[in-house]
Amino acid sequence: VSYVLVFFAFVGLIFCAISSDRLDIKEYHFSNPKVDSFSCLVISDYHHRSLKFSNGNMIDILNKQEHVDYVFFTGDLIDSHTKNLNDVKAIFDTSVKIANKGCYFVTGNHEEYAPKWGQLQDLIKEYDKIDYLKDEEVLNGQIHLFGLEDARFKVGGGASFKKRADATKKTIEDKFKNKINKDDFNVLLVHRPENFKMIADDYKFDLVIAGHTHGGQFKIGNWVPTSIFQEEGDYMGGKYHRNNTDLVVSRGLGYSAMFPLRVNCNPEIVKITVSK
Repeated sequence: VSYVLVFFAFVGLIFCAISSDRLDIKEYHFSNPKVDSFSCLVISDYHHRSLKFSNGNMIDILNKQEHVDYVFFTGDLIDSHTKNLNDVKAIFDTSVKIANKGCYFVTGNHEEYAPKWGQLQDLIKEYDKIDYLKDEEVLNGQIHLFGLEDARFKVGGGASFKKRADATKKTIEDKFKNKINKDDFNVLLVHRPENFKMIADDYKFDLVIAGHTHGGQFKIGNWVPTSIFQEEGDYMGGKYHRNNTDLVVSRGLGYSAMFPLRVNCNPEIVKITVSK
């Protein structure tokens, strides 16, 4: 009986993994009087996976999207298991074609120690329409973009949540606070959503866009078991609102090397539209 149970459990896990490899286009819509229209795609946490998903090639799926204003890359496009940048280049080539106003990249925690990080920086420089925002901001009409470097670049990989939060707050205070204009639509790109409460309570960003969580990778119904081990447990994926600030957390595309599959947690490209 035990062997039979193990067999069916294994088959069930494989079935869930296969059925959870469909690439979704997850859409979110917001209203804000500051903008007539704003649209973007969010590509996050590709890591080292393949471009092939159960419902097709990611490049083909991207090409079918209507033109948007921006494509945002919110970190972990590569990790320590990335063998080459061929897939990332294909993603970049497609993104610059479909983004009318440009593409913007911020780092994740894995870029900091990825062997290909230097090559990724060189690759980004080859594209006129891709900007790497390293604790930098750019104003495009009334769309004000702020890009936050991942805290791992400042305090290292073993730092506590408090040290990461302190580093994040210091950067926002030093680099961004005096540049946030209440008349602009202020968008913060950040890899980790863990500091959203602080950001929403202390600053005037209209929209925060993050990734990092992979949506938990493994879900039982709507419960994410891994959320109890993560500081961003309250923000594992989806949209949230606090103090006039909206947050969108992408489930991302890839997975961790320790658990190289998703269960009941499809990978996704996020599409965000904002209008009056």
